[in-house]
Amino acid sequence: MIYADPDRGCDHNRAPRTACAGYHSAHAAPASESLPRSSIIRRRGVFDTARNKGRRVSSRHFILNFIAREAVVSSETGTVAFLTPKRLGPAAVRNKLRRRMREIYRRELAQPEEKAYLIWIARPPALELGIEDLKQAMRELRGRVR
Repeated sequence: MIYADPDRGCDHNRAPRTACAGYHSAHAAPASESLPRSSIIRRRGVFDTARNKGRRVSSRHFILNFIAREAVVSSETGTVAFLTPKRLGPAAVRNKLRRRMREIYRRELAQPEEKAYLIWIARPPALELGIEDLKQAMRELRGRVR
């Protein structure tokens, strides 16, 4: 529940957000801890090069395509991508798995100066895993990248 801000004369219990005196701390969003958008690969050329010229390691749950950053001529700032094919199920299921993969990567696997582009592709058995098992599967696969 949002309480009144006596310094600004705003009473959130009675007035909608648009009716208060201005933007202040009661409206501020918490600082995001999510993986920055700048870390996500967006350029098609990087995907194609990683798939066609890069290396690939796989497990029952994931495929990890990777290629050294020097091997790709691109202005891409991102270093990682997470793909969940449509065969995994409806959008809500795919999105939930992708969010989990991003969070695990951010908390457990991200390195400040990543030397390769990493493209994680989920396989259907990944849907059966809990968060701890997902972490373990991603750690094992990441450990095989050289």
